[in-house]
Amino acid sequence: MRKAEAFYKWLGTGYQLFGQEGPEGLQVERMARMLGLNKSGFYHYFGDLDTFIDDLLQMHRTNGEEFTEKFRQARSFDPDFYNVLLSSKPTVLFHMQLVRFRHEERYHLLYQELNAMVDPVVVRVFAPHVGLENQRELASRFFGQARDMFYSRITEENLNEAFLRNLISEVSELIRDFLVQNPHPAR
Repeated sequence: MRKAEAFYKWLGTGYQLFGQEGPEGLQVERMARMLGLNKSGFYHYFGDLDTFIDDLLQMHRTNGEEFTEKFRQARSFDPDFYNVLLSSKPTVLFHMQLVRFRHEERYHLLYQELNAMVDPVVVRVFAPHVGLENQRELASRFFGQARDMFYSRITEENLNEAFLRNLISEVSELIRDFLVQNPHPAR
């Protein structure tokens, strides 16, 4: 096996484990067993776990940029947005862990950075889907609420189309209630 190949195997396994279990799932000996590699290779490539996590965060930043491009190509929220999310489960799960461990600054900062990149692109298809096509700022606030609800509720098991549809239905109901109570919200 070439050195570069092993390097990316470590990263791929670490990315998956981080998404499933958060940073506590990153145990060098465990990853070495999963990969069938010697753990000394890990230390050769990364030096320590902290550097490895920095590399995982950079990998997630790159995945987030690719994710944004996929969203930019979406023509509709349903089904295009759903399809992008569901075809990118490892990225979504990794991002969820950034929320869960947001008390650590580097996770919180990356979460904010990627949301600032992704949110405006998604709001473009979210706004018409929830009846706020002429109220982008309001749609953006509701999308932020929907995103936070999403990340607080998802698991690897429930990340599916039915879950997404139910969540957006719930958000749409919140929007309808809001508009009944505030018939002329600030645009």
